Amino acid sequence: DRWQSDALNTGDIRSDHQVTALYELVLTDSQGELGEVQLNWTAPGEQHARTRHFPVRSTSIREWNRTSSDYRLAVAQATFARKLRDDAHLAATWRDIEGWVSRDRRPAATELVDLARLAGAASLMQCRYPDL
Repeated sequence: DRWQSDALNTGDIRSDHQVTALYELVLTDSQGELGEVQLNWTAPGEQHARTRHFPVRSTSIREWNRTSSDYRLAVAQATFARKLRDDAHLAATWRDIEGWVSRDRRPAATELVDLARLAGAASLMQCRYPDL
């Protein structure tokens, strides 16, 4: 399995870096474990990778307002990209994306709000005037 290979370098993350990984889960009526996240890493000075598995349980899912601003921005950015690709499975609106980060004053968030507003206006114009 390629994920088990020590020869495959998938990138370096230093101890002072932060990473946000986004996964879309399609929830079912099943209880308990929803899936598993596997982390592989090689510690400094070691030759072989270590692996650790973490279960994802239904109790691990947080309410949106209890997530970090970094997480909300990452979700808004990923959703924005999916919306630009006209993802047929995406239910979020441009206004949703704007609302998720509208209170965040960081430059990346304020720029995303502006872009979501522009994209929403352009989308509305395209609906009203499809021949443009």
